[in-house]
Amino acid sequence: MKLCSQSLATPLSLLFNFILASEQFPLQWKTASIIPLHKNRSHYDVAKYRLIALLPSLSKVFEKLVHKHLYSYLESNKLLKQRNSGFRKNHSTLTSLLKTTHDIYLAHDHNQSSCIVFLDISKAFDRVVHTNLFFKLKQMGIVGSLLTLITSYLENRSQVVRTNGSTSEISMQIVVWPKASSLDPLFFLCISTTFLIIFNHLFLYLLTIQLCIFHPSSQATYTWSCQKIS
Repeated sequence: MKLCSQSLATPLSLLFNFILASEQFPLQWKTASIIPLHKNRSHYDVAKYRLIALLPSLSKVFEKLVHKHLYSYLESNKLLKQRNSGFRKNHSTLTSLLKTTHDIYLAHDHNQSSCIVFLDISKAFDRVVHTNLFFKLKQMGIVGSLLTLITSYLENRSQVVRTNGSTSEISMQIVVWPKASSLDPLFFLCISTTFLIIFNHLFLYLLTIQLCIFHPSSQATYTWSCQKIS
């Protein structure tokens, strides 16, 4: 597509504008191709395969355009928390590491102990109900036709498995969040702001798939701090 981008620019812009106006995401773009790649050992053990999800090329182009404008809106309106370092420009795991290290040293300078818990939240987003995401997006000012389009985008997702030249029948996705999507991490950012609001008495640093909970305390309140984290 890059080689013929100039020729495709006009028809794609017409197509994308039609999708935005209709507020409906094309059904054909909702089917992901799942490619199982064998990792090691037994070929008969499902756990020994890594699943790669591939989405239609046009779908990914459209998603990147929506992501660009939606992310710009969230950043310009300061709707994303500074302590969230996952899936953001100019942020990384190093950003969170520096913040956490700084807070530990700061607590040490004030003769305080540090309670830290790292949580693996790699599967947490798969358990988020769509209505919770829609409610969060409304709180952030994302309403109207864009919210309707996002609703259509997430509904009725399907998949096929392709391996050794064969293709399975189409089946509906059990996991309601589209894999290999450009918008999936952005939706995760929106939902994750709730974590940082709920635990406002703690220092939370959200990495890509880890949640770091940090709380400085004096020796007298060390047990209390641990109970707060738990």
